Amino acid sequence: LKDTITISVDIPKDLPKVPEGFTRIFKIFRVHEGGDAEELLANVNGDKVSFDSDSFSTYALVYEDVLNSSNPDTSDSIILYILIFGLSIGAFVLGKQFKKVK
Repeated sequence: LKDTITISVDIPKDLPKVPEGFTRIFKIFRVHEGGDAEELLANVNGDKVSFDSDSFSTYALVYEDVLNSSNPDTSDSIILYILIFGLSIGAFVLGKQFKKVK
């Protein structure tokens, strides 16, 4: 083609559900006559994926479910556990001291 055109395709409605904690990423691959394949930039808009191309080729819509990479909260109340542990040791030591005094 002389100019780049935008092609839009519908996302199939019967795809498996996205697993919890994952994000679905759609990609377009173009396969040329000689068998060479390349990934094209895909834009998702609602239930359609669009991409720009400058040639007529065979195209494939693929998806990948990617684990969300947000940093989990790793504090897990560790400060509270350390405080409780420290108080328990302190109470144990004080208990031993009071026992000796009696």
